[in-house]
Parts: sequence; structure tokens; C-alpha cells
Amino acid sequence: RILWVMEHDLEKKPPELVWEYFRDGRWRDLHPADGTESLRKTGILTFQGLADASLLKLFGRELYWIRARDEKGTYKKGGFAVPEIRQIWLNAARVRTVRRGITERLTMEGYTSGESFRLLNRNIHEAVVWVLESRVLGEEESGRLLNVGRLRELRDADGTVRETWIRWEETENFLFHGPADRVYMLDANEGVLAFGGGIHGAIPAPGIPDGILVEYSTGGGSCCCLQPGQIDGLELSAGFVNEAFNPLPLFGGCDRETAGEAMERAGKELKHRFRAVTGADYVDLAMEAVGNIEKADCFSGMDLSGSRQPGAVTLVILRKNREAGDAAFADMRQEIREYLTKRLPAGMSPDSLFIREPLMVEIQLLVTAEVDDFSDLFPVRRAVERALEEFLDPVTGNFDQKGWQIGTLPDRLQMETVIKKVPGLRNLKS
Repeated sequence: RILWVMEHDLEKKPPELVWEYFRDGRWRDLHPADGTESLRKTGILTFQGLADASLLKLFGRELYWIRARDEKGTYKKGGFAVPEIRQIWLNAARVRTVRRGITERLTMEGYTSGESFRLLNRNIHEAVVWVLESRVLGEEESGRLLNVGRLRELRDADGTVRETWIRWEETENFLFHGPADRVYMLDANEGVLAFGGGIHGAIPAPGIPDGILVEYSTGGGSCCCLQPGQIDGLELSAGFVNEAFNPLPLFGGCDRETAGEAMERAGKELKHRFRAVTGADYVDLAMEAVGNIEKADCFSGMDLSGSRQPGAVTLVILRKNREAGDAAFADMRQEIREYLTKRLPAGMSPDSLFIREPLMVEIQLLVTAEVDDFSDLFPVRRAVERALEEFLDPVTGNFDQKGWQIGTLPDRLQMETVIKKVPGLRNLKS
């Protein structure tokens, strides 16, 4: 498994590459699982171990080589950007920021309708709920539960069953269940576990200390977007592996939407009815597809480069974790494209939909000003730089602290106004 980190991910699909390895004097097909899509994006190239590979001397080094070949010679004909590779890492694997192996024991105090428990953690990733059974199960019921992996029996040294645990099943609503159904509801975001009231959904046997066992993992949210190098070891040893680290930042985690954001989203759904018609519909649907978008804008009749193209639609997406690099945006773009493709207007080809990030424009200023006292020179200079950085921030800048609309640049008069407000500045000359 080889991680290929590309300098820039390509929106246009590049020519297909043929991967090969060297054996017995000639190159042979490798047949890998190509997560880079022919070096279009950052990804992992996976293939089986090459026990029959032969040594080959290339570039002054005798090693085991693999190569990617443009079999049809499409790059030589022109019209395609040549992929640029920034880094190559061996023995790569995808990871998720998840804390596993958490267990909690709970006690049902009495036959209370709709009893709920708040777990010690939120953002539950996966959960399994076991309940200690107070009655003796029949042979038929025991066999049925055992066959589906829902029965766990603890026995004494002589083989006598000491405890019987049954794995209950999660449901989205108690309404469709009877009084004997062993089901529960879980609010994964808040970490709240609820049981039925005995009419819709059974109640765990009360009065048994620690009679409910919850095994779960937790993770997710923006706090899980780790920076490069923050993963620096292994919790459990693995054969032939003595080191683990992340050369790229982790991305994709976003926090749960607030009640106000959910109400706003629901209002927009009533307007667009899950069909992209207007430019605002494209933006709203993209925000629904991925929760990690800071802001977006839609430009109709333009292709990826901004040139006129009748029938085309270009979505410009500013993501929240911009420091994660192109690899994060490639996955985000794919999710948005798959979501929007099913909701495009009739007659519009998915090939006419373009999705890209905004191009950040560098602004250079030469400020000539007077200060009240020479001792104020450097503090005022730092204050001017800080004020301009805050004002030009694409997300929290501008006079209203709501950032800048995509495609809009500040003018000279606006920046002069910001500079003149800096304390200690006597006169702005230019």
C-alpha cells in the first residue's frame, strides 16, 4: 500500500495509466487497486506482495521497481495537465479518529417508562448494548439468539450457567415494537441511551446492579481533524510494525449542526425540493451533502477556468479545514458531485457540473504613515498588520465580520479606512 501525495488534484480525468512491475527480464501487469485514479488525486495504490519480482538497475540503483505507463501516449498528444507528485509513502493505511473499547455499566432502578441514561461520552461511533436476563431462557429461544450472536453466557467451573446476557437491538422508534421486543434508542450525538416503557419496547429487569453493559466507541467532530505528526505511536503492537505517524492532516470531521442551523436547512429544503434549479439551490444542496463547508457560490454558464460555456455550472467551495490540503477537497468534491448528480435538472449532463476551490489572491500593500512618537513606530506597525489580516480574512473579515463573498475583492478605500482606525496613527500618507 503506497500513498501518493499529489501537488494538485486534477478536476479533469487524466489518461488511464498502466501499472507494471519487473520480473524475469520484462515488465508485467501489476493490476493494483488504484486509489489515485491514475494519479488524478492523492490516494493509496494497493497491490499484492510481489514475491516473484526481479531486481533491476535503474538510475544507478539496483532495486525492485514498479512503474506507471501512459500506454496510449495521450500525454504526448497534449491537452492534459501532467500530474505532479509531492511525496510517496510506503506501507500506508487509512485511519479514522475513533476511541474504541469503552465500556459502561448501568443499573435500571425500577419499572420506569421511557428510562434513559446519559453515557460519559458523546459522539458515539458504534455501540452494543447487553442486558442481564433475570429469567431462565427456553432451549428454543436460547438457540435462536445464539445463532444470530445475541447471546452471551457466563458459566461456572462445572459448566452451570451463572449469567445470561442478551444483546438488545437499536431502533429508530419504539412505536412499531411490542412489550417483549428487546430494543433501545441511542442519540449518538448526545450519548443518551433510552429504553421502552413496557408497551412499546421491553424494560430491562430492574434492581440488578450493573445489569446493563454498554460497549461502544466514540469519535468524530472537528476535534478529530489532527495535524500532521499528531499520531505518533501504536496502542497495540502489530507484527513487523514499529512506528506509526500521519504525514498528512486528518480531515472530514465536523460538529453537529445547531438547532438554528437545522431549522434553516429545513426551510431551504422546502424551497428547492431536492432539485437544483437556481444557483442558490446548487449552493444549498452542496451544503447539505457535506457539513464541512464554510461558504459556497454558484456561477452559471462558466467552466472550471471561468470561461464561458453554455449549460455549464461551476460551484466554488470554501471548506472549513483548508489546511488539510488537496486530498481533503478531492473527497469532498466527490461527495458533492455524487449528491448533486441525482438532483440535476432534466437534460443537464453531469459533465457540465464543475466543482472547485476558490483561488486565493495575494494582496501586497506599501503603507506610508506618520506616528505620534518614534517609540510607537513598531507597535503601530504590528497593529496595522494585525488589523489588515483580520479585515482580509475570507471567513471572519470585512466590516461585518462575516468574511468576503467568493469573487469579491476589497478596494483601496476600504483598506485605507481600516488603517486609519489604528490607534497611534497620526497621518496616512499613502
